[in-house]
Amino acid sequence: MQLDERNLWFFFYGFRSIMVVYSIRKGFPFWFFFITEAALIIRRFDMNSNNHTTKNRLKDIFTMIGQPKEFDELYASIKKAGQEKDDVIYYSDILKNTSGGVYKTLTCMMDNRELDTDLRLFAVRCARSVEKYIPEKFKTNVLDTVEKFIKGECPVESMEKAQEDAIAALDAYEGMPGKGKEFERNALASVVAATKLIPAQAAMDSSYFSLEAICQHSIVNIKTNRNELYMAKLEEVQKERKEYIMETFFREDQPVLNDEPDSSGTSLNNMDI
Repeated sequence: MQLDERNLWFFFYGFRSIMVVYSIRKGFPFWFFFITEAALIIRRFDMNSNNHTTKNRLKDIFTMIGQPKEFDELYASIKKAGQEKDDVIYYSDILKNTSGGVYKTLTCMMDNRELDTDLRLFAVRCARSVEKYIPEKFKTNVLDTVEKFIKGECPVESMEKAQEDAIAALDAYEGMPGKGKEFERNALASVVAATKLIPAQAAMDSSYFSLEAICQHSIVNIKTNRNELYMAKLEEVQKERKEYIMETFFREDQPVLNDEPDSSGTSLNNMDI
């Protein structure tokens, strides 16, 4: 059995229960246990938060996706910044202290079901930001379906159909005569990504393709200094997305979600990049 954080807490509570019984039999004062109980409640409330992960969980994620070296680099960056706290690693520290910021942070959230709704919202947000680049004949309403799914207003079968429609639109674009425009293709790919059933994967891929589309579009009619302008736009969008994640993913009133989609009714239409 892996000795992770949860197992350690089960062991601690078991040991503590034995000590309570022992103290009753020996007549030890009870005030000590009232104090420790209060401390434990506060500690467990903090540990139930959705704003962090652990070293073992991150290692498992990067091993699962076949990138163990990426984990070593990430963990080295966290340690160098002095941000590892009793095996607890905060997503905000990953976001601020590692290369690949947004994408790598989203990767680290893959096993955190409490963030599923936020990850889906972020995926749709990214796709919405580049929807305007898609030629009219290739536009679909699949993002509306994803929003309904987030609110619990449609079944998973509707998401699967939405993904099929998004892929069909991308295939049709790639199959048309002529070369097409790369930023349009990436905008369509971002919409496809937003329909993926795994929330973190949807967020990661939609973020990546939409970022490419935005940066490519920013230099369409530029003849000189294209690389510098591309990188400047990249840095600008990454900064805005980091701020969005910090403000929305780690807010204090973040709900703890069940397996069902959130039905908060949050609208994405007014979200800007």
